[in-house]
Amino acid sequence: MARDTYFVTKTDVSEVDLLDIGGTPVVEHYEALRAALTRLAGPETAALFAEPIYRRGNGEAPASISWYAHLPDDARPLSAIEGEDRARIEQSLKKRLSAAQEALKDGQSGPLIGAALHIRSDADIWVLGDRPLIVNWGMLPSEIDRSPASRRSHFAHTLGPYLPIDVAPPISAEDMTGPFAPSAQAATPPPSETSEQLRSAVQTPSAPPPAAAPPTGTPPPPPPTAVAVEGPPPAGRPSRWRWLPLILLLLITGGVLVVLLLPGVLLYPPEPRISDQEIVSIAEENNDALRERRDRLQRALDGAVCRADGQLEFPSLPRLPSDSAARTDGEGEASIGEQQEEVVDSETLVPPRPERIEVPSDGGDSTNLIDFIEDRTALVIVEFAGSKGSGTGFFIGEDLLVTNDHVVMGPPAEQAKLGPPQAVYVKTSDSGRGLPAEILATSGQGTAFGPDFALLRVKGANAPYFPLWNSTDSIKLQQVIAAGFPGAYFAIDADRAKIYDPASPEVPDMVMTRGTVNAQQEVGPGETLAVVHSADISSGNSGGPLVDQCGRVVGVNTFGLQDATTKRFLNFSLHTTELIDFLESGGTVAESTAERCEPQVAAVPPVKRSEPEEAPAGEEEPAAGEAQPDAATSPPTEESE
Repeated sequence: MARDTYFVTKTDVSEVDLLDIGGTPVVEHYEALRAALTRLAGPETAALFAEPIYRRGNGEAPASISWYAHLPDDARPLSAIEGEDRARIEQSLKKRLSAAQEALKDGQSGPLIGAALHIRSDADIWVLGDRPLIVNWGMLPSEIDRSPASRRSHFAHTLGPYLPIDVAPPISAEDMTGPFAPSAQAATPPPSETSEQLRSAVQTPSAPPPAAAPPTGTPPPPPPTAVAVEGPPPAGRPSRWRWLPLILLLLITGGVLVVLLLPGVLLYPPEPRISDQEIVSIAEENNDALRERRDRLQRALDGAVCRADGQLEFPSLPRLPSDSAARTDGEGEASIGEQQEEVVDSETLVPPRPERIEVPSDGGDSTNLIDFIEDRTALVIVEFAGSKGSGTGFFIGEDLLVTNDHVVMGPPAEQAKLGPPQAVYVKTSDSGRGLPAEILATSGQGTAFGPDFALLRVKGANAPYFPLWNSTDSIKLQQVIAAGFPGAYFAIDADRAKIYDPASPEVPDMVMTRGTVNAQQEVGPGETLAVVHSADISSGNSGGPLVDQCGRVVGVNTFGLQDATTKRFLNFSLHTTELIDFLESGGTVAESTAERCEPQVAAVPPVKRSEPEEAPAGEEEPAAGEAQPDAATSPPTEESE
């Protein structure tokens, strides 16, 4: 697609639903269709048809078509528009289709244009800004046969109200009759000089010119006597070798089919998945990270001191050799005096409670990490035809919210059943109701474990927002928090119906889980960078933030996997550098930083100790090392007289 394109919707299709021209689906002739309509009906009519990207099915994933427009306006189904706006758009659709009616008589492009005018249902008429747009064109539901009568009945319920014709549009040369019959000039173009030369070239060289008719009254000459002549057989006699090319073609075709049926050879490879080897590699990296953390904690515990206020204070320790390379002397051994290793303090080894972590907020003030996350994370509610779904999102601007593509468009396996989203709402604890949201951009879900992002504009929002971590430097073993609204937590909520009601202020309590980053792993065929962590996530967390101790989003919670061997569940978040690439591809720039996280921890108030009372006159202070009773636990004694 050389022109600028903007995603509209995606459709799972059955290949038997696709009309074809010359054995190729009509949707694969988009450029020819656009050129023909521009020439015969004008560019406005050509712009009616959305541009398709057709992906064939492969046995595991169904065939699908992603539809794109060439204008960045908001796209929505015509059924979502009412009143004068709808009447105006329908009038525009009638005007553009009427121009296409004359184009149906073109002997060369008529069947292609006619096939494109077949759509699956009237729900395939969309609106782009204030212009009509047609998706799912070049299709006929499999339950409708290809007969003219069945197609006419189906057309009357789809585009028929906007293009009133008595018969269904043509889909083949055989249909180019009646009202679609080409004009005489179009049907029999004048012969060109080249065609005359070709015609003369195929004549028999020795054939004599036709004899002049004998004069009237003269009897015709007797027929010539047949003479046997040695030479090639007459042209009409079939050759014994006439079947040889066909037999060779069948043998080649059979050989190709045999090769394709061999195990491991497919014409369309299955949808890619993370391999078992990758899962094992991730699990081993997790185990190494856990062993490293165990060693750190053990070393810290050896020198830990319990303070009077109950806090366990750890000594500052140098990093392990895996984190910083030690300098060596000439013998190749580490020189202790020259190691210059970075120090890890106690707050890094055993993280403080999140409410003690202070994060700079708007206006120069600070707030604790829990409140910081809750103020910037939201519940996303999506309404489909006959059903609703939910997920999580987080603000990256005052009215810009990020979530997963599969939250707003539905999982790929269910998109055909769900259809396009009818409405999207965003709820926060402060919004008081569901705020309508507009889908600005999505990354699509063309490959498994690839980019899975959606950008929404929340109308009426003025929310604080997260900064993004913009570096691929390792953040292994850093503490993170996953925030979101897992569906299982409010599935049995008494107010569940109100939660899904946009007019209700009811919002479930946000769920937060803590963990550590175990690995940064490139996954899938596109080598998408993901963060593997131990903060539990589940269905409903999708699209939510993974936040470090400085209040920065380091990943977008997206999916989980269970290792078939160890039964261990792995939590995956798409790295924020992937998110930033997605945003910048659409012209959106979010606040980001590449600085290393140095959490600001509120100091623990010192323990107040009572001042020792002065000893009465005549009494001496106990000597150093001499035992004395504990005033808090020992019973008082009576003074002797």
